[in-house]
Amino acid sequence: MKIIKLTIVALCMVVGASTLSAQDNKKDNKEADVTFKTNIECHNCEQKIMKNIPFDKGVKDVKVTLDKKEVKITYRTDKTDKEKLKKSIEKLGYTAEEIDPTQTTAALSGASCCSSKTADAAKSCEGEAKACCAKK
Repeated sequence: MKIIKLTIVALCMVVGASTLSAQDNKKDNKEADVTFKTNIECHNCEQKIMKNIPFDKGVKDVKVTLDKKEVKITYRTDKTDKEKLKKSIEKLGYTAEEIDPTQTTAALSGASCCSSKTADAAKSCEGEAKACCAKK
């Protein structure tokens, strides 16, 4: 009787260990974020993205910021990549330009301002971007 109990306990331990090992393997699948600048204009554009992109393979989360015209996607790197996600947005009829995650929105507006050499563009700059334009 003791042998049967020990065998059952040992079997349970083996099954439990293999289950924990499988869960650890799932954690190894890395997630990444990508943010795209798009040409969305209205609530319907936002809804179109929110009704389609979350169903792409590997997509974990989608956030659309209409006032910034940005789409942030969290995805599994083992299932998809940035280029496929970009093509998915473009397939819906919108532009998709990847935004460098180290840049802020202010830095992006400053970069476009500073690339323009007109005095009007320099006047429209704010904060550090204005200083950037003044150096040019």
